[in-house]
Amino acid sequence: MILNSASKPAVQSRVIVVALVQNEQGDFLICRMPRDRGVFPGQWGLPGGGIEAGERMEAALRREIKEELGIEISDIKPLFFKDGLHEKSFADASKLEVYMIFLVFLCRAASDEIKLSPEFSDYAWVSRDTLQDYDLNSATVETFLQAGVLSSGPDRNLSMPAEQLTTRFANLSDCDFVGQDLYLSTEILQRKIEWREIVVAEQNGSLVGYLRLEYLWSRKPFIALIRVLPEFRRQGIGKALLAFAEESLRAEGYTVIYSSSQVNDPEAQAWHRHIGFEECGAIAGINEGGIGEVFFRKRLK
Repeated sequence: MILNSASKPAVQSRVIVVALVQNEQGDFLICRMPRDRGVFPGQWGLPGGGIEAGERMEAALRREIKEELGIEISDIKPLFFKDGLHEKSFADASKLEVYMIFLVFLCRAASDEIKLSPEFSDYAWVSRDTLQDYDLNSATVETFLQAGVLSSGPDRNLSMPAEQLTTRFANLSDCDFVGQDLYLSTEILQRKIEWREIVVAEQNGSLVGYLRLEYLWSRKPFIALIRVLPEFRRQGIGKALLAFAEESLRAEGYTVIYSSSQVNDPEAQAWHRHIGFEECGAIAGINEGGIGEVFFRKRLK
């Protein structure tokens, strides 16, 4: 059936102010959308929002940042504008196509202490060198590239687009892949899959990594293992697995997640601290060869 133009639903239009917010150290503020709503559900992006009727651009930017992040901004500098047609998702699973004009500004935060509104599920202050470790949405990658914050050269490894990398709970057909470490029996693995304690990452339909949860004293969520295939490491897959697990635990009412690494593995310890964990204790000599274990804790905001 061919529809005439009068039958087609009108596309909504919005003018959006977008902020590249920096702190005194020069880090950029990025925020993660909830998984059930927004233009880029579950991905990291930049703060901002729509201009209200009769509102000036700078006033709208200040208002949005105050509402979403609880901070004041200064040194506001217009950078460029761009547009695009985007699909917005809502918590009731409905979708809406919106034509958006983005007005992009650079500004400085008056404080690093962020008070997130329900608009976002998490935030991070990120240096230029570590932006590629996050699952940035495509519009944010484009904005950082256009602003000269990121380089598109061969030495720059940006996060994979959402259509390439997906995370989900494992199902029984994934049992062989998530049992590669040979630590658990097939029977226990199947039970953990049924209990939704294993998360997997897929790239273009192929499994590339997994995360396994345990519960200390049956009530404290603990990351028992994150494993990413060697050829896919340093692409933000471990962070994507963790982000999925955190969001699921947060939805179930958990407020803290725990993890650990061996005391002789400084790279793993640095990774934990980089993504928001803090050291909370250690056990001496618990591993083979008398190697100790450092424990970490992260609060789920």
